[in-house]
Amino acid sequence: MYKRNTNASRGFGLSWHLTLSKLKIPLIILLSILLGAILLRLPLKFSSVLPIVLIPGIVIFFWIIKYPVWGIMAVYFIEYARPQDQFPQLAPLRIAMLTTIVVFVSFLLSFVTKKRRVIWTNQSWVFLFYMALIGLTVLTARNNFWAYRTFYSMMLLFVTFFLATNLIKTEDKLKKFIWMLLIIYGYIAIKGIYQYLAGNPWGTTGIVLGDFLSDENDLALALVVILPFSYFLVFHAKTQLKRLSALFLLFLYILCIVFTMSRGGFIGLVAVLGYCWWKSPQKIRAVLVGSIFIIAFSVLVPKKYVEELKSIRNTTQGTAETRREYWKAGFKMFKDHPIIGVGAGNDGIYLPLYYKGKSNPNTQWGRVLHGTIPQVMSELGIIGFFCFLAFFCFNFRDTRRISHIYSSSHTQYGFGQYVGNSVNGSMIGFLVASTFLSALYYPHLYTITAITVMLKNSVFSGQGIEHSS
Repeated sequence: MYKRNTNASRGFGLSWHLTLSKLKIPLIILLSILLGAILLRLPLKFSSVLPIVLIPGIVIFFWIIKYPVWGIMAVYFIEYARPQDQFPQLAPLRIAMLTTIVVFVSFLLSFVTKKRRVIWTNQSWVFLFYMALIGLTVLTARNNFWAYRTFYSMMLLFVTFFLATNLIKTEDKLKKFIWMLLIIYGYIAIKGIYQYLAGNPWGTTGIVLGDFLSDENDLALALVVILPFSYFLVFHAKTQLKRLSALFLLFLYILCIVFTMSRGGFIGLVAVLGYCWWKSPQKIRAVLVGSIFIIAFSVLVPKKYVEELKSIRNTTQGTAETRREYWKAGFKMFKDHPIIGVGAGNDGIYLPLYYKGKSNPNTQWGRVLHGTIPQVMSELGIIGFFCFLAFFCFNFRDTRRISHIYSSSHTQYGFGQYVGNSVNGSMIGFLVASTFLSALYYPHLYTITAITVMLKNSVFSGQGIEHSS
């Protein structure tokens, strides 16, 4: 396992020489522990199918150990495509958490055996400090369990962010990652469009998936965030097939946003499309494509959607009035708890004490504030708000720097400009569309931040050389 290093000048003079072959037994032990943990949590009715998935599971385990970058891709696939929502039998297996653990083990083995350096950026420090703050509120919150549950979910996002930014370090891998997200959201958009056309009690896209995609407004926000990546890909793609694919995905995203009937989604869509046109390398072509889209949507847009948009101006009744009262309650919570807030996930606990609307305050327990800014300020205070802003500031700074590098060294629309403009458009879309949603703990902002760091990895490690998309 180790041998004496005669040239060692300090310590005990022992130099470790770890290899995967020497770690077979520890890996088998780790796999046994994971399988044991699954068995303890697995309902009895699922035990009969365990032998069927056991061998493929072992093969996947060692495959991820050898190729951790595909493992982290799988983690994001599970997070966004959410197969556990479509196949409830998968839910007890906790496949996202287990895959993350295996990828983390693989990264540690690579760190020890190959002596790879850890990539740690300003965004990493912000995220770590952010997690420390959320962890602190677990102790200070009135409802410790809700704060802990939030901390747990955010810790998984933090670990995923750390692994992704350390494993996806080249332009080629980042391209594959972005294409994976685009295709996943294409599937989600198709499902939403189908559910609208098939009809449902809500007259919208309905519930497409769970968690952060659980209702129409959540779906609209997610599509607004991913939309810039398909838009700018139309100009960056080097082949006609990829260019047409990006254009088709863009059409799907916009159509699905319309079918959600989300007013917040519409405002976010307008903001993103305005930014995309402003940053378009070929504005005349963008106007022509936009004109075709407008003609198509004039036929496809339902009358109900137009009526929903007209109601945006009515801020004195209905959901707009309720949302305004929620925001007031959130800012009152911030006023009374300005430093670290009332605790992660605890704004709904305090809402009956601060809500002054028409409804009975006792009926407001556990509700959300329907606004990301009121949410971060009420739950995490001024410190959390500065952390929230820091993500945007560092991302904007990095994308601006990278875009400048590419614009000065490439005559064509470079990969750095494509991803940089897409990231900025996504952040603008998130800020605008999440104004009407409590989306602080959704993965969107942290995935955008991860992509920014991945881009920085590919450029400043000497791997960001332009080649065919």
